[in-house]
Amino acid sequence: MNLQAPGIRSKPLTFLDRFFKDRSGSVMLTVSMAAPFVIALVGFGLEAGLLYRIKRAEQTAADAAALAGAIERGRGETGAVVTTAARNAATANGFSDGTSTTVTVNSPPMSGLYAGNNAAVEVIITTTQPKIIPLSLTGGTGDGATTITSSSVAMAEMTGDACVLALDASASAAVKNSGNATIGMEGCVVAANSVDPSAISIGGSSTLSAHSLWTAGNYTQGGSSTLNLAAPPMTEMWALSDPYASLTIPSPGSCSFTNKKVNSGAATLSPGTYCKGLDIGAQAVVTLSPGTYYIDGGDLKVNGQATIKCPSCTGTSGVTFVLTSSGSADDIGIADINGGADVKLQAPSDAGNPFAGLLIVQDRKAGSSGVMKLNGGSTQVLNGAIYAPKSEVQWSGTTDTTTNACIEIVARLITFIGNSAIDNSGCSAMGVKPIQITASKLVQ
Repeated sequence: MNLQAPGIRSKPLTFLDRFFKDRSGSVMLTVSMAAPFVIALVGFGLEAGLLYRIKRAEQTAADAAALAGAIERGRGETGAVVTTAARNAATANGFSDGTSTTVTVNSPPMSGLYAGNNAAVEVIITTTQPKIIPLSLTGGTGDGATTITSSSVAMAEMTGDACVLALDASASAAVKNSGNATIGMEGCVVAANSVDPSAISIGGSSTLSAHSLWTAGNYTQGGSSTLNLAAPPMTEMWALSDPYASLTIPSPGSCSFTNKKVNSGAATLSPGTYCKGLDIGAQAVVTLSPGTYYIDGGDLKVNGQATIKCPSCTGTSGVTFVLTSSGSADDIGIADINGGADVKLQAPSDAGNPFAGLLIVQDRKAGSSGVMKLNGGSTQVLNGAIYAPKSEVQWSGTTDTTTNACIEIVARLITFIGNSAIDNSGCSAMGVKPIQITASKLVQ
């Protein structure tokens, strides 16, 4: 259809008319002009996402590092130990102290609400991240690096105490309750530092009642055994600190007695150095005076039916048996209390006593093959700590917690072989160092 008015002819288009009305290639021109801005926008989005991911990962690493440092601080460690633990945790989470990452550990914190608090640990992680989009595209100058900083503060907190602690780091059945032994330690935690899957073993027809279990490994329960726990067991946890790791045993001095043996009848013994052992025979009735009894190069033996007591051990006074050797470490002995022995002893609680709270101590220089038998049974009343870091302790004591208000056992291995009750409620008053279960929490 021709809509042109009659008599009017179309004017031919000139070159300029055609040029300015030509739209071919305009889309390509628009895209080419917008491309740098689109690429920059996409790049900025990618960069923002990357920085966000780095920030989250960095904060996680800072939190883990602060918690690790606080755990060591709770164990009484300071300085390099705390710093190393924190930096190792940061490394495990992908942030190692180095060229592009700085991991700063402050104990106590240098700033914030917990500045100067000796129980707290502050970790600051700073990461330098190069720019994805060159600054030349945005008109900027410089190297274009972005600095990302995350900080965290954690504090140690005490979550409880253990009654018994097996120190061996790898043994199976480091703590063992088997046969038909019934052990009651309500309110106490049973702990083993072993990483073995059976670090704590409950078997046979035995019964173990405790507040909880704590182990760096795991526990097993077999046979017809019974396990009564007030709180869930804590497995694959960190090793607990030896509360007596810093204990120093002095030289026992010259011999007060050599090969001392009381075969029978009544006898009174005084503190001193008992070279080559102390042997209390069956039917003997021995009265001890308060003080420290060094057993130099021998064993402490109390035979069945013997009686050994300290009537004047009242208040802060008590006795401590120290198993050591002035000669070869191979001569360091063990304590052996046989069934039926009537034993009633308590540790000293005087804060000025270097062995406060300790009833039986074995020098940590001893070999690792000894077995310390404390099997007096119902007539064995021992109040204080038993420390045998290189020996196994076999325990069978009284079930009467009214007279046995403080028992703490720290040994390489611990085996329960008879019915007994263990209570540590009175240990604090006796100066016994607690087997602390230390956790840490983020506070800032």
